[in-house]
Amino acid sequence: TAPGCCFPLKKIFMRRLVEGRRRGASKRRSSARVLETLVDELKTEASIDSFYFNGFDSQGNAAILRLCRRRKLTEVWLVLRLEGVGALSLPIHPCTAAPAPPHGAAAGVGAAGLRFEMLEPCRRWRVSFAGALRKPSGELVHCAFEFFWAAATDAFDSDASAHS
Repeated sequence: TAPGCCFPLKKIFMRRLVEGRRRGASKRRSSARVLETLVDELKTEASIDSFYFNGFDSQGNAAILRLCRRRKLTEVWLVLRLEGVGALSLPIHPCTAAPAPPHGAAAGVGAAGLRFEMLEPCRRWRVSFAGALRKPSGELVHCAFEFFWAAATDAFDSDASAHS
């Protein structure tokens, strides 16, 4: 179909809107400390505060870890792949919703036994877990781990970088 009579105006408007956002995005670069600040109050039901870590080693062991805070619940991903054991996951998996802990209950952010604590903004975090995980056979095993995650790349500021 042919564009309507307002198409040239809409095109100019959208081009200026995108160019304005690109210019503004370069001014919005956030410091590492600001990027790593916990959102105190999730203002709407759609608000999220999300953290994602993954890691692997040369033996095939891997971890996929995510906490996504919402107003009344926290989405939790925890998959730990261990050579000779298989993929361990939370007992609630494939459901990922866990009750949100009271805000400020402990340092960092956490739910369902998984906790992330910032040590150096955008560079180093302590990642810990204590609780039950499910083996591929369905058997539940108690697991506890604590490791330090170090960034291999610069932080990605989605508010600024997505528009540039």
